[in-house]
Amino acid sequence: MVYRYLLLMFFLLSLPGPAWALTVFEDDFNNSINVDMIKTTAIIDTSDSSVKLPTMSTPNAIAMSKYGDGYAIVTKTGILVNEYDDATGAAEINTAFSCPFITDAIGVAIRQDNLNLWAIRQDGVQYAKFNGSAMADDPALKASGIGQVLSVDAWENNDKAVVLLKNGNNAQLKVFNAQSGTLVNELTQNSAIQDPVAVSIVKGTADLRVTTKDSIYYLMYDDGTGQYIEDPAKKVTGLSGIVSSSSDDSTHAVTSNTNAQLIFDSDTGGGAAVGAYSIGSVSGAFAISLKPGSYDQALVTAAGEVQYLRYDDAAGRWLGTLQWNLQDCNSWGAIWLRRNIGLKYSLLQLNMKK
Repeated sequence: MVYRYLLLMFFLLSLPGPAWALTVFEDDFNNSINVDMIKTTAIIDTSDSSVKLPTMSTPNAIAMSKYGDGYAIVTKTGILVNEYDDATGAAEINTAFSCPFITDAIGVAIRQDNLNLWAIRQDGVQYAKFNGSAMADDPALKASGIGQVLSVDAWENNDKAVVLLKNGNNAQLKVFNAQSGTLVNELTQNSAIQDPVAVSIVKGTADLRVTTKDSIYYLMYDDGTGQYIEDPAKKVTGLSGIVSSSSDDSTHAVTSNTNAQLIFDSDTGGGAAVGAYSIGSVSGAFAISLKPGSYDQALVTAAGEVQYLRYDDAAGRWLGTLQWNLQDCNSWGAIWLRRNIGLKYSLLQLNMKK
């Protein structure tokens, strides 16, 4: 009996698999005929027959400092605070305000009056405060398991930040307060806004801007209800493929992978891009930051470059682009999986047609 059972098992295992399964492992990915492109999140590159992991959404990978020419950026070696040195013409790392202990951040926001930093992870948030000699890694100022985190912004003159999350396909807002020495989630609000990308605080207010792939929403804070209410008159529409945004009180730096614009609010509602202040054509951009109180913008590209653009308002022209190469940024660089290095396609949600 046992012999017959083993013989049957051997026979079944020796049978060929279904044709569609064999196609998965034998596909050279010279086209996408056998791939279910509706369900697949992986990037099929037929130019070199490879499957590429989708880029992680990191709209706040860089945050510009209000004072001086500096920025904070997330990397695999920590959050680095860089300041431009006129003497050397280079960005020098300010080790005192950098956070080497946060190596898994996907975004950062600066409290502009003291350079304390808010960092977001894929499912968490942390507040790092300067203790007089360095940034402190305080367990009381961390929260994890809060949901699918996308974006963060910080209030000035306050130990508060707003975090944008994705709840299904809708935007969710969480406000965190660290004034007591512990991190308190003082507001959680779901919204009907779909395809959320980034959040910004309207300078000097409790109001917010929430950017989606094609629009910028204005959310007013209602003191009576303690909730946010949309102001449809201030909604900016007509955008496309937005992957990152950064707003001041009435200006918004937005970028797709290929085009960066500076949008000005209109007195009659909505807004429009102004070419003279817009960066324009870009390659592989995934994060943009607008310097508070100015038209200066910083952009991070998939090639590992920070492009820092300074605008001379008096002269009405760009002063030029300061460009630095980085290494180990948490969000750029694709992981290529060729068919001869392992069958890990399921991790990419690579769905083949039957």
